[in-house]
Amino acid sequence: MLAYLPVVHDGTDQKRKIFYIYKSIKVDIIICMEPSLIYKALSNETRSQIMQWLKNPEEFFDEKPYLQQGLNFRIGVCVGDIQAKTRLAQSVISSYLLTMQKAGLLESERIGKWTYYRRNEKTLQEFSEFIKNNL
Repeated sequence: MLAYLPVVHDGTDQKRKIFYIYKSIKVDIIICMEPSLIYKALSNETRSQIMQWLKNPEEFFDEKPYLQQGLNFRIGVCVGDIQAKTRLAQSVISSYLLTMQKAGLLESERIGKWTYYRRNEKTLQEFSEFIKNNL
């Protein structure tokens, strides 16, 4: 969502100039689990692999750099580490992670300039129950 606010500034030429300040507003609200979004997110092999890697990140990623910063895998795995493992472009991985987050499969946390992703176990449990009861 992008919001803008008009700001009026009187210049030296005495004409009114309107400047717009753009502010990005991030909204992370999943009202209810949408199975179709989850199916779509998991239909891509790389996105499915990322979900597997994030299930047990210590098996697939090096935790030492995290520990040196006072962090661990409970906050998630850095986008850069996921990108390096997939060997895909950063823009592609960012798109994949956003698709998975919009489906409710992932949660993110930003620390400094880095973003970390972890599985959303609550949504995964709800999806598992949906499959068990409806398919």
